[in-house]
Amino acid sequence: MKVPFSTYDDYFTVLNLGRVSGSSYVNVRPEPSTAKKEIAQLHLNDYVQLVLDSKGNIVMDQTKSWYNIKLSSDTNGWVSKNYIVRELK
Repeated sequence: MKVPFSTYDDYFTVLNLGRVSGSSYVNVRPEPSTAKKEIAQLHLNDYVQLVLDSKGNIVMDQTKSWYNIKLSSDTNGWVSKNYIVRELK
């Protein structure tokens, strides 16, 4: 059975899937702040793995303004939640 991606959330959920939105690219930072130089860039509509804690909750900074993400290089970084849409939640 083929299921269109736009209706996947009718069939299952994913706790840690995010997608870049709102900008042509987004800087990934080594900490939840713009004070340090970016460690990577993500492009519009790139999918990202949001880091989960041991209870299955999304890891965010204390202000709940930044998501902790895992890059394909297996490095963790931080992205402002303003540029990430959670998918299939």
